[in-house]
Amino acid sequence: MLDVLLGNLLVEDVVQTVVDQCLVLSDGFRHRSHTFSITTMAMTNIVASDALLACLLPLLIIAAAFKAFPRTKIRDIQELLWPQAASGKTHPHFSLERAYHAYAQYAKLSGRDLSKMRYSYSQLSRANKKLGHAIGYPAKLDRLHDATQRNAVVANSIADLALEEFPSLKDQPELGLTGVDLSRVREALKHFVRDWSSEGVEERSRIFGPILEVLRGVDEEKRAGMKVLVPGCGLGRLAWDISELGSSFHDFNSPL
Repeated sequence: MLDVLLGNLLVEDVVQTVVDQCLVLSDGFRHRSHTFSITTMAMTNIVASDALLACLLPLLIIAAAFKAFPRTKIRDIQELLWPQAASGKTHPHFSLERAYHAYAQYAKLSGRDLSKMRYSYSQLSRANKKLGHAIGYPAKLDRLHDATQRNAVVANSIADLALEEFPSLKDQPELGLTGVDLSRVREALKHFVRDWSSEGVEERSRIFGPILEVLRGVDEEKRAGMKVLVPGCGLGRLAWDISELGSSFHDFNSPL
């Protein structure tokens, strides 16, 4: 009889232990399910967040660029996103060294730019090429090539003059320049035409004329003691015209 009672107690203990373990497992499962639910909600919020979109959007743009332009290189993407890292530059943008190399490499940089334009045109469909030919796009690229060759004569002359003034530039290694450097040279060449050529007279009269008229309206004696600030003066034509009126001037502009 005692053996039966002990046996029943042992069985009850075992059953109770199993039940307790099941409850523990059940609580753990519910906790894990709750944790999984929270994690799922967090992941859903992350996927729907602007932060993830901001991270993925550049990657999607890069992937689309590689698909649309198979000849696109990693360097082209680097120049677009991180121009300083891509060029390995050791000189700031507005420095004598960068300006010299930008003028000296104008022909090469422009040729590379023109080659990209011709390649992009070659990848168009037959119908779009026909439309481009109808509006004279290939002929425009040819004219751009000729203009680039003429501009290169001026750019090389400026680079040679810089070497005469600063012989130490000869010892500078060639810099890896970007489209930003090329655009600055092009802007300077445009300023040459606008500010100092006979072809730029009409544009100068429209832009500088109203300013000069206001200054001419000032009494000459008072004008002689005036100081005129000329921000963004380009190649200095407006500042020179102001000085011709008898006023002193202070011009400033970011060096190329």
